[in-house]
Order: sequence, then C-alpha cells, then structure tokens
Amino acid sequence: MSTESDQRHDQRTPTDVLVRSAATGDEAAWQELVLRYVALVCAICRRCHLCEADTAHVTRVVLTRALGHLSELTGPGALPAWVAATTRRECLHLVLRAADEVEFADAQN
Repeated sequence: MSTESDQRHDQRTPTDVLVRSAATGDEAAWQELVLRYVALVCAICRRCHLCEADTAHVTRVVLTRALGHLSELTGPGALPAWVAATTRRECLHLVLRAADEVEFADAQN
C-alpha cells in the first residue's frame, strides 16, 4: 500500500520540487532523489577507478552531505551539479589519501 506522498513523487516529479519537499522532511521525496542520483555518484566513482568499498563510502558521504544542503539548492540543475561536483571532490580526496599512504609506507621501508 502506498502513501499519498509516495504517489505524488515519482520519476515525473521535477527535481526542484523533490528538493523542496525533501528539505522540509518529506521522506518519499528524499528516497526518489536517492534513486535518481545514486547512479550518477556510482558512475563518477567508476570513472575514478574506485573499488566497490570506496564507491559505497563516497556514496554515503555525498548523500549525507546532500541531505544537509537541500535547503541551499535551488533551481532544477542545482542538485545534479552539486552531486557531481561533490562526488568528484570526494573521489579525489580518496585517491590522494591512498597515494599519501603509499608514499608514507614507501618512506618507512
């Protein structure tokens, strides 16, 4: 059985409407946003050659941060652009951290 909120938010609902609804606590709107943008996060992680565990980590970080920034994201293109930029930044942090760890380990030997 679906709720009224579930019926209102589907693939046809504009992203900016979902963002506004999710920012006010609408769980169904947030779930629809997650469904829409998790593939984008994963695709960027794949392009950065992250393993599955690192991809899962980046996905959690990006979605958690997105939830906290929803009220700041206005306009239909704001969320996808923010998700893409934040995902690339998180991937870069992971890659640089791994490189630093390798350099540190090499220096210890």
